[in-house]
Formats: sequence, structure tokens, C-alpha cells
Amino acid sequence: MALFPQINFPDIIQTPILPYDKKSPLWDFETGCFLQDESGKWTVTEDETLILAQLARLMLMTERGMYEIHDFNFGCDILSIIGYDKNYVLSRLSKLIKEALSTDNRFKDVQITVVSNVEENIILELRILTYRGQQIIQTVNVGAA
Repeated sequence: MALFPQINFPDIIQTPILPYDKKSPLWDFETGCFLQDESGKWTVTEDETLILAQLARLMLMTERGMYEIHDFNFGCDILSIIGYDKNYVLSRLSKLIKEALSTDNRFKDVQITVVSNVEENIILELRILTYRGQQIIQTVNVGAA
């Protein structure tokens, strides 16, 4: 018998995929309210791609660490680049977006393309690959609108 017990750990510890709710209310990002049907009930969806698209957009619109309701890793540090030169902002944007989405294991990869870079306005197209191989395409407008 050894002085210290022998414990065999697996070589790779896999993080389980976070479950998503089977039904999720749809959020209207323009009005800041849940979408409602004619009777006033929230409109819900079971479409996993739509749920993950809403989650990705919410993660990018939420400043990291600002709201106690979210985990400290939830959100994006976009406020950290406000006021800087446009070239610096462009160089940091893709890193901040990838960092924000990498905190959720349902998002496997994100490809970022600059669609428009005019004056104080930058428009990006995000192609987000989910853990099931689905692709979500989102347009992000950064700057003075």
C-alpha cells in the first residue's frame, strides 16, 4: 500500500455542451421588448439556430461584468475601445468579438468580415459556426449611427 493513493485522471476532460431551452421567447432588439402575439403572449420558438443567433447578439450587446444577472464571462468588452482611433478599434474588434463568443461552448468558430468602413461607422458581417455545424450570419454596426 502506497502512502499516497493512485488516482487515474482521464487525459482530456471534455466540457459538456450547455443545454438550451427547448422553447425560448423571441426578443425584439429594436424595441427592447419580447415579441408578442395578438393576445399579448410572448412569441416563442423552438428553432435552435434562432435561439443561438439571439444569444450571440445578446452577448455582443452586453458589456462584460456590468450586470450581476449574467456570469462575469458573459458579454463583450466593447466599451474598452470607445474613444480610440479608428485603426485601433478595427484591430481590436475581431479579437473582442471572438473572445466574447468563445466563452460559450455552443459557438465553435466565428469569421469576421468588414463590410463597410466609412467615416465613424464600421459594419461587420459575422459568420458564426455552432456546435452542431449550423452557420449563423449576423451584421454588426459599430460606431455613430
